[in-house]
Amino acid sequence: MSSITAQILLGHAHQNHGGIIPICQMFLSENDRPAWILQNVDVGSSGEPTERIVWIPTVEHMLEDGLLLLAVHGIKSETCIQIMGDTFVSEGTGPLELYKISNEIRNKLYQQCRFLAYPHKIVVTILEGSTVASQVNVLKDYQLDVEVCPVVYSRQYATWAGKTQEFGSLEMKTKD
Repeated sequence: MSSITAQILLGHAHQNHGGIIPICQMFLSENDRPAWILQNVDVGSSGEPTERIVWIPTVEHMLEDGLLLLAVHGIKSETCIQIMGDTFVSEGTGPLELYKISNEIRNKLYQQCRFLAYPHKIVVTILEGSTVASQVNVLKDYQLDVEVCPVVYSRQYATWAGKTQEFGSLEMKTKD
């Protein structure tokens, strides 16, 4: 059974405050066949469900594959869409498997995504056991505004141990 191990919000940074004005949200489903699932966020809309777009990422570049999905369907980068060409056009037939795109084209797409910048912002939430936890350093190569939210505190009942386990701290550090 798969579970969500990461979430990315894409939106715009507020020019005077922290936070994000969201455009879309994306979830990483793992423990089965990994998949990035993207949905638009219509804050204050009619509540109608929006179209879900599903991409099957490469394991080696799972986070960058998610950022590529945001570039194509969230930011709607014309350059990335043009590079994807026929792959993007035929995507409507089901989940896009990124292994089917050549390494050369994928690397070109990753490079292009690194130039996407302000006013776009992403917030990456990484839960325990997520594959993308080991890939977050790549975010330094990107020009987007970014906040990374790892697990700082966890309390969970461990079925195999028969007890509740706790780690981390709820003491928050603030900026000076």
